[in-house]
Amino acid sequence: MSKGKPDNPSSCSDTSGSVGSSVSTCPKLDIEVELTWLDGHQAAREDVAISGPHWQRSLVTSTTDGNKEEQNPNLFHKNTQAKKPAVYEISTSSTYKNPKIEVKIIGVSGKRFTQDDIGKSFNIKMELGSLKFDPTTFSLPQEGETTTITLNLSEKSKNDKVSSLFTIADDAKWLVEYKGKYTELPQKTRLELFFIYKKPALFFTNGVWVETLRFLFEKAGVKGNKDPAKTAEKITKYCHSSHGLEYHTAGGAPKYCSSDSGGNFELKKYMSKTKGNVINCYDQAAAVQAFCGALGIQSTWIYMNPYGFINKLALVGIGSCNNPFFKLDPNHISTKPVVTMKTPLNRKTVTISIGSDSIAYTSLECTDGKLRTYFGNHAFIKLDQNNNILDACAGPAQGTENLSGYASTAIDKNSTKFAWGRDTVLDVNTYATDKAGVSNLIW
Repeated sequence: MSKGKPDNPSSCSDTSGSVGSSVSTCPKLDIEVELTWLDGHQAAREDVAISGPHWQRSLVTSTTDGNKEEQNPNLFHKNTQAKKPAVYEISTSSTYKNPKIEVKIIGVSGKRFTQDDIGKSFNIKMELGSLKFDPTTFSLPQEGETTTITLNLSEKSKNDKVSSLFTIADDAKWLVEYKGKYTELPQKTRLELFFIYKKPALFFTNGVWVETLRFLFEKAGVKGNKDPAKTAEKITKYCHSSHGLEYHTAGGAPKYCSSDSGGNFELKKYMSKTKGNVINCYDQAAAVQAFCGALGIQSTWIYMNPYGFINKLALVGIGSCNNPFFKLDPNHISTKPVVTMKTPLNRKTVTISIGSDSIAYTSLECTDGKLRTYFGNHAFIKLDQNNNILDACAGPAQGTENLSGYASTAIDKNSTKFAWGRDTVLDVNTYATDKAGVSNLIW
C-alpha cells in the first residue's frame, strides 16, 4: 500500500456553474516508476559491481537520461544500452530463477486518475521488446508517495525467448489498466538484460562484466545457442579467426596473459587490442577461458611441456604453418611458414640470436638448409562439459576431439620423436597437466 495514503480519500467531482461563474476541477494524478532487478547474477560495469535501483527517475532531465550509456558510442558502451544491465540464467538451466522486477510506483500529477482513485487497485504490466512480464495489481498512491510491487517474466516468454543465450536492450513499455483498458505510460525506461548458461566464473570477482557479454553477443554471435559446447566452439573460432590477431612468430611472447598457467589476464585490453594484435598461446587460452567463463561455461587450463613440432595447421593470423617461429633468426631458421624436411631426417644444432642473447638451438634441417621450429610448450583449454580441447592458437581446435585426438591432429609425431627421442603424442597424458588457469581479470 502507498505510504501516507489517507484512510478515506475524499471524493472530488468536477462542477460547472452558470455562465460567468468559476469552474472547480479536481487535481488529476498519474504514476511513474523506478525499478530494481531481483534474483539475477551479480553484474559489473567497468569492473565495478552494479547495484539497484537499475533505473532511476532522478537521473532523467529534459535533455539527458543518465540511465543510458554515453551518447558517444565506443567498443563497450553505446547509447542504445543501459548503464545497469541485469544477468540471469537461461530457462533450461537447472538453477534457473525467474527474472523479477521490484517496481516502485510513484504518484505524480497527470491526467489518468482522479483523487477518488487513490487507494484503489489497478493492474500494471511491462513489455521489454519481445519479453512480456505478467500483470500485477497495485494500489494507487497519492502524489509524492510510493507503493512497491513485483513483476515476473511470463511463462510464455520464459519458454519461447530465454531458453537459449539471449540479450535485449530497449525501452520498456509500461501499460496501466484503467476503466477496463490498458494505456501506455509516457515514461521511457531503457533496460538491458542478458541470459547466460550458469553462474559466471569466479575470476569475475565484482560480477560478470557487461562489456564482455556485449562483446560476445555482438562479435562472437553467441545469441540463440542452447548448447555450451557449440558456444565454446564459436568463441574459439572467433578468437582464432575473427579478432584480428597474429601469432608472435619471432619468439612466442605473451601480450595480455601473465604466465603459462594463466594468472592475470588483461581482458579489456585484449578485447580492444590496446596493446596490439601480436599474441601467443597463453593469451589465446586465457581469452577462451575468460569468454567461456562470462557465460557460465566451465573449463580447465591445460599446459603441455614439452609439446613438439606441429603439423600443418592454421596458426592464428598467419594461416597454414608447420614452422611457427619463422621470424626467430633468419640466418639459421627457415623463414617460410610451411617447410619441407630433408630426408632422411637430420638433427642439427646451431647458435641463434634472440635479442642480445645467443643460445644453442637443436632442431631438424629443412630442404633450404635452415632449421624448423617447434612449440617447446603450449597452453590450451579443456571444456569440462565433454573433456574436449579448445585451441584458438593453432588449428583451431574447436572442441571436437579429446586430448589424445587433439594431440594426434596437432603434433607432428614422427619429427618430434626423432628430434627429441620422446613421443609426446603417445604420452600426451604425461606431458599435459591441469593448471590453475585465469585467476584475475584486469580492467
